[in-house]
Amino acid sequence: MRQPKPKVVLTEKAKAVHRALAKVKKGTVISYGNLGNLAGLSNAGRLVGNTMRRLPPNSRLPWHRVVNSKGQIAFPPDTKAYKAQLSRFKAECVVLENNRVDASRMISA
Repeated sequence: MRQPKPKVVLTEKAKAVHRALAKVKKGTVISYGNLGNLAGLSNAGRLVGNTMRRLPPNSRLPWHRVVNSKGQIAFPPDTKAYKAQLSRFKAECVVLENNRVDASRMISA
């Protein structure tokens, strides 16, 4: 008999990251660190990355709008995650030049 999956309990910090991520509008991107700032968490880039990594596969949060501090997709180029993020960028008319998002698309917080 299959055991039910344990309920995921989010910390207050993770909830703050989720709320901030939900505010990132279509066609814009934000760095992990700035998303932490937007969530009210200073110096939280790593925490944001770990929180994002734990998003369920069916999450409706716009995970693809988060990039590293250089404006680059954080995943290695030959991965499914990189290709999925790039595809979602294209759907939102976000273009990469030299593997970086146009700075005018970046949100600073």
